[in-house]
Amino acid sequence: MGGPQGRHAVASARRAVELPGQSVSGDGRTLTARATTTIDRYAFGVTAAKGMTGRRLHLTIEIVARL
Repeated sequence: MGGPQGRHAVASARRAVELPGQSVSGDGRTLTARATTTIDRYAFGVTAAKGMTGRRLHLTIEIVARL
């Protein structure tokens, strides 16, 4: 635990996903937040194209807000 939580949906499968925050920074005009998570494709029933990508996908999300 320790980060924002949400639900990730692929086709009809929905699973909880946590995004532990790695960093938050700002300079008075912008605010940047960055988080990473790992998605297990098999948990969403996605088992096709096994040679195209791995079972686990590592995602990084960066959000930039400009004031």
